[in-house]
Amino acid sequence: MKKVLLGVFVIVVLALCSVMFVPAEKVEQVGMIELCRDIAKDSMKSPSSYRMNSATIRMGVGLPELGARKVKSEDYKKMILSGEVPYRTANVTISQEASNSYGVMLSSETYCSFSLFGSVNAAGYHINSVQIGKHNLSEMDIIIGAKSRELSIGKSSYIKRIKYLWYVATSKI
Repeated sequence: MKKVLLGVFVIVVLALCSVMFVPAEKVEQVGMIELCRDIAKDSMKSPSSYRMNSATIRMGVGLPELGARKVKSEDYKKMILSGEVPYRTANVTISQEASNSYGVMLSSETYCSFSLFGSVNAAGYHINSVQIGKHNLSEMDIIIGAKSRELSIGKSSYIKRIKYLWYVATSKI
């Protein structure tokens, strides 16, 4: 009995340790994937039938000149152009399935483009575009779909760390 309890204790400790060591960059990526997934799911005819099959994310260093064009504050533009505030980009691709209005399961992909201003754990996020299948969402649809969740993308939490481990374990990312 003591060996079983010790084994369970060791497994729990290892699981907690693995959650603690998920890098902040991965938590940030999970936040962007989930926001893109949620916007796509909310746009479906039958959101309850939505299933994300896989997701990929490509992070990149953006051109400061392009990042500076996206902000209004002159001081902030100068900080981006000088490199004081890093400008990064991210492109999320999600492979998904959902039922149409006739109940037939259809497969499609969603593409989301993000601008990231600042370093990990201290960044501001902006969704540039969302394309579901061949349909581009309007800026208003993106704003409504995001529901201000851009503010919490980079916030680290145990739930996002666990979700990252779950996505890796189930080969979703």
